[in-house]
Amino acid sequence: MTKEKVILVFDNTITHWRKDIDDALALFYLYGKQDQVELLGVCTTHGNLDADYTYNETIKMLDKLSITDIKVFKGMMTAAEPSPAVDFLIEQANLYPGEVII
Repeated sequence: MTKEKVILVFDNTITHWRKDIDDALALFYLYGKQDQVELLGVCTTHGNLDADYTYNETIKMLDKLSITDIKVFKGMMTAAEPSPAVDFLIEQANLYPGEVII
């Protein structure tokens, strides 16, 4: 069976009081489906909180869970700003044309 190539773009705020946990749950779900999904990486972005917060919290969360095999790329506050996340998305889309699910 061919694994689906997935990039998760999210605004993880699981550790912030009164913020949604759905983004982190989506990551855990995909991570648990490694027999079906090739998680190419995670791109953080702003949403519930700013881009710095979501990136830092994602790194901390993965570190606390000893998950070291997920690549995390930081997005920015606006689409006009260059970012590691944008560079990663372009790279993967070019590497796997028509195959990447975002």
